[in-house]
Amino acid sequence: MLHEGSPSSLCASFEFIKDLDLYKQEKPYRLTIFNLETGFDVEHTNIKTEWVTDVKVHDVRNHNGELSLDEDGFKYFIHETLLGTRFEDDKFDEDIEAMTIFVKNELQAEKAIRTDFRIREPSAVKHELRNRATETRATPTGAATLVHTDHTLNEGLRFVKDQLNPVEREKYLSGEYYYRIINLWKPLIDVIEDNPLGLLDPRSVKPCDILEADNITNKWEGEIFLIKHNSEQRWWYLSKQKRNELWLFVAFDSRMERQLTCKPFVAPETS
Repeated sequence: MLHEGSPSSLCASFEFIKDLDLYKQEKPYRLTIFNLETGFDVEHTNIKTEWVTDVKVHDVRNHNGELSLDEDGFKYFIHETLLGTRFEDDKFDEDIEAMTIFVKNELQAEKAIRTDFRIREPSAVKHELRNRATETRATPTGAATLVHTDHTLNEGLRFVKDQLNPVEREKYLSGEYYYRIINLWKPLIDVIEDNPLGLLDPRSVKPCDILEADNITNKWEGEIFLIKHNSEQRWWYLSKQKRNELWLFVAFDSRMERQLTCKPFVAPETS
């Protein structure tokens, strides 16, 4: 378990959802519709955000032995992998499957299912300006700068159910097992100099900081958590993260009353 006084720190800026009276009357939402004629996405949303500067962020390098997925919700691993170096369909699928096995073994899980992947690049074209008709699986998307977690409690359960067949649902959702949605995040370059992944300690998040938000596209409906800023929140990152240093972090845990939150943060500057 990490202690705030041990790692070094820097200051960074984060994008949060605003604390507005609007959200007492309306649920935050983002509706993204793909236009078949133009090939571009059209976005409708009532989500208003603000950037908060000089947020203290602690470096976990050289303190990985203090990290626990169960207590902290995140941990980094040193592991050599070809993932992200080749994008031919057969090779890429082979590399993804190898990482699925790695996660399964590290967590000593009975079953692990891979579901999706994203390639992110801070300089990539904004989501609403991308032509998805010409994209490939290697086309990067921009950094996800809004503080969020990918699944609410209800959405996490629904998502897990959708990955299982009827026999598996009866077995794994019977109450005898617990289940988690784990994100794996790794660099595709030798060393990350800016835009590292920032991770928010869930124990520092108050219930009043959390807003449920609908996230809807042509293909699926989801519900995420968005986070309002609170000066008592504690943030962590890994300085100079290398290609073979992999973050695992919990996006959903059936044993938890509320979710962990995470986000990439933009170009932190040491103060």
